[in-house]
Amino acid sequence: MFFSYDPKDPYNTHRVDLAIFSRPADPAANESTDWSQPNPYTGGDVGPWPLAQGLIFTRYSIDTRFQVHSQVWLQSGPGTAGTALTAPPDDCAQPAVSPDGKLIAMVCRHGQLRTADLAVAPLHLASSSIGAPVTFVSGQLVASPSFAWNGMAIAYLAPASPGGPFQLWTIAAPAPGKAGSPIQVTQNLGFDSASAPVWLGS
Repeated sequence: MFFSYDPKDPYNTHRVDLAIFSRPADPAANESTDWSQPNPYTGGDVGPWPLAQGLIFTRYSIDTRFQVHSQVWLQSGPGTAGTALTAPPDDCAQPAVSPDGKLIAMVCRHGQLRTADLAVAPLHLASSSIGAPVTFVSGQLVASPSFAWNGMAIAYLAPASPGGPFQLWTIAAPAPGKAGSPIQVTQNLGFDSASAPVWLGS
């Protein structure tokens, strides 16, 4: 079980920098393992996505102009330095890995505040890298992508109109560069944009 937790700074209790921890799912287990060391004063590391060997998550940093950037980050084990899979100017976050482990979907703002793209890229775990991202959805405020159980579609959240509540959408995604058209699934609901949809299937 992986989660984000704020180990409080005893000298600055108002500072919140989430770190990623893991612990056994057994309720009797009391020990947690600290995986990440977040950049200070950024809010920390969030959205852990466990892999067979390692972990993908969102890491935040602050540049020399005091702008906050998000990056998709890969770590092979607890306390390791890790590798950035995306560049700071792309402002990518909320990664989701396809069931076969070959694709990664993410939300990339590219410095924008009112729109965020849904991008999909090949995931190369052996070389700790990704291929060139392809934008599947643009012009929306996309959030929280989630692959279908068979990897053939992605669900995500986005408003149907500027300033509106977040609705559920899907898009066919058999491979980068072959996405279909977005389909709006809900009409008048208001979802939490930080809570990714969960697919059930067989």
